[in-house]
Amino acid sequence: MLFAKQQLTIAKYLSRRLYRFFVYYDIDANIETNVIEPLAATLISSNWDLDLVLRKLFKSEDYMNFSIKTENQKVYASHFVAYKVSPRIDAITYRIDADGARFLVSTHDDSGQSKYYRWKYTETWQFHSYSPTDYQYNRQRKEVVDLTDTLYNCWQSNQSKEIFLNNSANLQKDVMKDIPLAFIATGSEKLSYIYSLKVKQFVMDSVGYAFFRLLKKNTEETGSIFDPQPGNLKGNIVNLNDPLEMVVGYIGAGNSSEKREFFSIPWNYQPNCSEMILVPNIKDSLDYYFSEGEYWPVGKDVGGWISSLGRCVDCRTRGTNIKPDFWP
Repeated sequence: MLFAKQQLTIAKYLSRRLYRFFVYYDIDANIETNVIEPLAATLISSNWDLDLVLRKLFKSEDYMNFSIKTENQKVYASHFVAYKVSPRIDAITYRIDADGARFLVSTHDDSGQSKYYRWKYTETWQFHSYSPTDYQYNRQRKEVVDLTDTLYNCWQSNQSKEIFLNNSANLQKDVMKDIPLAFIATGSEKLSYIYSLKVKQFVMDSVGYAFFRLLKKNTEETGSIFDPQPGNLKGNIVNLNDPLEMVVGYIGAGNSSEKREFFSIPWNYQPNCSEMILVPNIKDSLDYYFSEGEYWPVGKDVGGWISSLGRCVDCRTRGTNIKPDFWP
């Protein structure tokens, strides 16, 4: 019985040494349970066959690494990383706060293998012209003519710029519930009609999570001497020609999951488009007000054209009038 305990202790010790040498130094509870303990069991059952243990450690479906050669013949390689499969996104929801709308993401992994999550998103919104028109100005003819394009419906898109992270490492269950993502301040045009959020979800190991958490601190949370100061940002990439070179970056392996939702939220958006002027139906006046798009004709009147600010008429000044393929 004593010898069996010693065998297990030695096997675990050797397995940790192999993991730290070939994969990475950090061993968390998940790695200990799902990698170290099975490796130790294989060592004992195979009569200490290290070759078999290494083949098990580097199974192509479980671990992989990547290398890059630069023009000056430097070779950079990542440590071996586990292939991570992202669970599906359960829901994208929102809540209305006093200062705006916050969009939230939820997910879970019944197997408990994910734990470390990262998200990014693409937001797209449809909006309208606030002073519709049937007219446009023809520069060549210097006169107002019938509208030949649509200026009423437009769309705009943005990519997320923040780093969104969370983890369930210290939770009993691998569940992420209502994690805050996009925020839209009160008064924004984004929710004036239809808003869509496409969320992409990634899963990583604890090393990748630590890298992105430090990257977030360095890029988003450093502002004054009282804020967190930049840390030593190091990932899992090394220069094989010069191992002492400081290389910034992290390479992971796996697949992502994504989900898109559409929202039509009651939103009291009031554009500043009340200004109207009367432009005389004289060529010089028409050219002066309409040629650069500062004003647009929106209706006829005796002796001239009722006109509104170009940004209130032509939605293309804030987006595109080409409908996205995914839009309903």
